[in-house]
Amino acid sequence: MRPQSLVSLNSNSTLTTLDLSNNIIVEGDEIVSHILQSKNLTKLLFNDSLIGDVTTLISLGLKSNNSLRTLELSKNSIGSDGVASLFQALQSNSTLTSLSLSFNNIEDYGMTSISQALQASNTLTYLDIHSNCLGDTGISLISDGLKLNSSLISLNISGNMFGDAGAQAIATALSCNSTLTFLNISYNKIGGPGMEAISESLSLNYTLTNIIYDESFYHL
Repeated sequence: MRPQSLVSLNSNSTLTTLDLSNNIIVEGDEIVSHILQSKNLTKLLFNDSLIGDVTTLISLGLKSNNSLRTLELSKNSIGSDGVASLFQALQSNSTLTSLSLSFNNIEDYGMTSISQALQASNTLTYLDIHSNCLGDTGISLISDGLKLNSSLISLNISGNMFGDAGAQAIATALSCNSTLTFLNISYNKIGGPGMEAISESLSLNYTLTNIIYDESFYHL
């Protein structure tokens, strides 16, 4: 895809959804710049498409964009530095409600910015960061954010690398979180102590209705 095909995007008054997934993006910086200047676009799917380091540009665009509601950036090898930049930008964004970042090689040290963003956000309702490289430290940071978050409804942290310590941190967050209704923690390394902690926390949680652990789906 060439940037010429998106020149008219800014003046378009009807386009609300744009899916550029699974494309070979040429001159990605210019394309992203055009897209994020759109005043009507509410949903942007950019999965498995980013070539080059345009994460910083997306982050800058999010700070000033006030129309985008859904952003999907899965399978782009964003990494921890890239996700840190994105979530720093989200602290200045008041419209994005859904963010997907699966399969991006995100590690623990990128989670500090997510924790801060979750504490500050009152708009993000859906966060998908499954199939990354998050261990107990990263999940603990996310859990710290959940304790003070007042908007997130759905969280998918399946397919990572955390165990009982991470699960216990989640349990602590669940005991005081009052918005989360769906949680996917499947395909991690959670043992008996971790699941016991989560089970006990549910006696103090009155909003979580669905939890996925491994291949089982539990309606609470």
